[in-house]
Amino acid sequence: MDLRYKYLDDIKDITDCPPTSCTNKNMTAFRFIFEPNTENDWKNFLPPKKISPQRPLRTDKVKCSGYGLSFFDSENNAKMFYETMRERNDNIHKSIGTHLAKVSIDQNDGVVTKIDNKGHFDLHEYENTNWSNKFEIVAVLYNPR
Repeated sequence: MDLRYKYLDDIKDITDCPPTSCTNKNMTAFRFIFEPNTENDWKNFLPPKKISPQRPLRTDKVKCSGYGLSFFDSENNAKMFYETMRERNDNIHKSIGTHLAKVSIDQNDGVVTKIDNKGHFDLHEYENTNWSNKFEIVAVLYNPR
């Protein structure tokens, strides 16, 4: 199996990216996504810097995170974060997603950063990672209907 990072060409000049503290894990995680088969679903498993390449990121740590996929360690932590973001930005659903997916991560998908005090972590994917059969929607977070 090829364990080359998916965005190696983008991260190779960023200091300590992915961080040396990252580890491979088998775990269940939660990620904000757009409803499949809608106009924004192409963003579901792309890191922020690939969605918005012009996005200015100042430090190497933040630049590195921009090439990682954002996850949470529990459904509750993800929902709490989403609500906090929605209080600050009524249109957050347009940028981070409308649904919450439960995702099965295994050690061959990439390396994960340490989980922070809000339950958030980044995953730096390996080149051949395929998410298509590794997630299921567990909650609708925003429904305009």
